[in-house]
Amino acid sequence: MVDFDLSSIKLNAYDKKRNLTLPKESSRELAEFLGVLTGDGFMNRYSGGKTEIAVAGDSRLDFKYHQNFVIPLAKKLFNLSPVFDYIKNKNAIHTNIHSKGLFEYLLLVGFKRGKKGRSIGIPEWILNNNNYMLNFVRGFSDTDGSLLLIDKHLKKYNFYPRITICSISKPLIFLIRRWLIANKFKTSVIYDAKEYDKRTNTYSIKSYLYLNGRKNLEKWINLVSFRNFRHLRKYEFYLKYNDKKEVGSIKWNDMGLAGVAPAVSRELI
Repeated sequence: MVDFDLSSIKLNAYDKKRNLTLPKESSRELAEFLGVLTGDGFMNRYSGGKTEIAVAGDSRLDFKYHQNFVIPLAKKLFNLSPVFDYIKNKNAIHTNIHSKGLFEYLLLVGFKRGKKGRSIGIPEWILNNNNYMLNFVRGFSDTDGSLLLIDKHLKKYNFYPRITICSISKPLIFLIRRWLIANKFKTSVIYDAKEYDKRTNTYSIKSYLYLNGRKNLEKWINLVSFRNFRHLRKYEFYLKYNDKKEVGSIKWNDMGLAGVAPAVSRELI
């Protein structure tokens, strides 16, 4: 356990009125919250001093995760009630917290402000603790990871499972992979892949970490697991419909319909 020196953080009247709580010690819950922020979160300070801490998601796939986990976790850690917003015409949701004190606290414990860059990493206090890393990886994979059920036309099984973790930060993928290897996962990786986005007519550089196959998936579920319902329901579908001998040939569709989608591994962004 790591103690944080909070003497430099001065709460304003708004934070005092809401009884903002800032944890003085490290915890697995705090590590997972930072994993969530590292995946789909951001924080910034705008002109005039207004601060924002937010976690983004897909309104169709991440609603339950935000409502049942992200918001309760923030309440438990900081004694604040986040604001939940729908982003019009974008199938997007934001869980927002406006707090100067929390903004300063998250900087202190290792999260960076502004747009996440190619050098974002993991705070040392998390890296140096196996349990904290487990929670961080879970939080990150719940938000920036995916479980794919690929049709490889296998004789016995409908699906070949693949967990994919993606980031623009090569150091972040390197550190997560190092932890997974230390915990006996078999991994593959692609660093600095150049991708074209036809929506913006631009190229981006991303790194990808893969956990392929049934053994990796079962080990992941037993050690790390998921909290995000979008991944959990896919895993439940996999368990129920993977054996061709029992259920016949079935494909996965992210809207929950079997036997409809031609692209088994299709993922709604």
